[in-house]
Amino acid sequence: MSMIRPLQPDDLDLVRDSFWRSVQATCPAAEGVGRAVLVELLDRALAGSWRIAVLCPDEDTSDEVGGWILYRSPTTIGWLAVKPRYRHLCFARALLDHVGVKPGRVVVPLVPRGGYDLAARFGLQLVVRPYSLLA
Repeated sequence: MSMIRPLQPDDLDLVRDSFWRSVQATCPAAEGVGRAVLVELLDRALAGSWRIAVLCPDEDTSDEVGGWILYRSPTTIGWLAVKPRYRHLCFARALLDHVGVKPGRVVVPLVPRGGYDLAARFGLQLVVRPYSLLA
């Protein structure tokens, strides 16, 4: 059974790497943006009012990260990532539920390709605010 917990210091390198790779690979607005810039953006968000929840696929091995969500509130989501081998196991839904996201409008700073369609499957209407990670 999976479990969701707060970000731990040992998770940070994995989350930073996952963030810059997934944002750069899937988000047209981030094309050509280097690792240092995206990691700094994430670090600034975490130094402010943003938090990360981590989903571990097995509660007995809470050091393995299967996915994570960067959020400020149930209506403001910075990014959500699930490792490919755990996709289609409802990990994204579990992370959204953990944060308290309900169907309706959700503010996001970045949208990956296909993100609007994916969000619609969860009943979400994305409102893009590119600078919300800095708030």
